[in-house]
Amino acid sequence: MRYHEEGALALWHDLRALDPMRASQVSTENPRRLIRALDVAIQGKMNPSKSESPRSDIHVMVMDQNREVIHQRIHTRVKAMLSSGLVDEVKQLLLNGVNPAGASFQAIGYKETAHWLDAKIRPLSELEAILLTKTRQFAKRQQTWFRQFDFAEWIIL
Repeated sequence: MRYHEEGALALWHDLRALDPMRASQVSTENPRRLIRALDVAIQGKMNPSKSESPRSDIHVMVMDQNREVIHQRIHTRVKAMLSSGLVDEVKQLLLNGVNPAGASFQAIGYKETAHWLDAKIRPLSELEAILLTKTRQFAKRQQTWFRQFDFAEWIIL
């Protein structure tokens, strides 16, 4: 892969030649985003405007709920993750040599549990609080991301 041979800066220069605006928004410190942006630029795909759908045959609908309901569902989900063996699963993954800095640990819960396991003496309630916070932040980022699209239809449940 070219990234490993020439580095992020070479890819960034290619992106700048193809799409200077996008290059100004992408850092060489984020290779995943840089590679994706270059791939999109090479394929000639254009980002849709914020006010019109990228394709006429697609209708974007965003399902939303009251924040209290979302937070309660997140709380229920985090409790279920912990009671279903998240800690044991992460322990086993680490014992099997899975790198906690790798992509497989980017899902909410895995990286935080690995850090919690390293500390060894913190109570489980602290891990639960961390998972609740991270999941709520993720839900908020999703809502914020969808708000940029004027063409999206919001459905309040």
